[in-house]
Amino acid sequence: TIKIFQKGEEPVDYEGGRTKADIVARALDLFSESAPPPEILEILSEDIVKKTCEEHQL
Repeated sequence: TIKIFQKGEEPVDYEGGRTKADIVARALDLFSESAPPPEILEILSEDIVKKTCEEHQL
């Protein structure tokens, strides 16, 4: 049995597929639901725009 443990919640049984891809996909779904939001930058200069747009995927 595979259990999913989330902070502040009771463990639940994982009932999805048993392939590596299925388990990783579910883990990524859970992570994206609980991940902190991205940092919001105020655009004060052209350098900030370049750094934000060129170095990070939007």
